[in-house]
Order: sequence, then C-alpha cells, then structure tokens
Amino acid sequence: MGCMSRLRRLVVSDRWFFIFCRLLPRRRILSPFEFAILAQVIQERRAEHKFLLTAWVFLPDHWHAIFYPPHPLAISRVMEAIKDGATKRINRTRQEAGILWQPCFPSTRSGQALIVRSVQ
Repeated sequence: MGCMSRLRRLVVSDRWFFIFCRLLPRRRILSPFEFAILAQVIQERRAEHKFLLTAWVFLPDHWHAIFYPPHPLAISRVMEAIKDGATKRINRTRQEAGILWQPCFPSTRSGQALIVRSVQ
C-alpha cells in the first residue's frame, strides 16, 4: 500500500501521532553529534509551530516520536519542518548535499498510521 494510510493523516490535526522516520539506505548512520542536531531542530520547530511532543527515541538509522499537532497544523507540516531543518544542518556538518530522510514516515510495519488518542 505504500506510505499513505486511509486515514488521510497528512491533513489531520488534533490527534496524537506515533511517527517513524528512517534515513535513506544510501546515507550513513547518525553520529551522537548529529543526534544532538536532530534533537535541537525538534525543539526549535516545537517552539515555532507549537506542537506537543510526548516522547522520542533515536536509533542509528531511524527515529520515533509521538507528536500532537494542534489545528490547523498538520502532521505533514511538522515532519516537513523537522526533516528539512535537520537535513540542512546535518548535511552542512558532513559537507554533503541531498535528501537525508526517506520521503514518507509510516507509523507501523504495515505502513498504516497509528493514531494515539489523548487520555482525558
């Protein structure tokens, strides 16, 4: 089914999203310094766009996070802002160019979006 789910998550706000974001296979894994760059970009974009962040975990070739984008902010905009900012900074430190992350961000092994509802 590819990277899109039937939930149309790219235009959905006001929900919790469990995100999975992987490096392109041809790119080398992230170093501890580059993880710090990614964390800094996430914090900056969080302050700029006002989305909630519950948790994240960084692994050598991918990362997971739980985000809540409030309306009208869409999860696709959150991911675009993070991936774009991190790519530019990491490429600058590596003296490289080009795309760093896979273009989609599936949330489960099947490619379906996993939406975590908030608990009141």
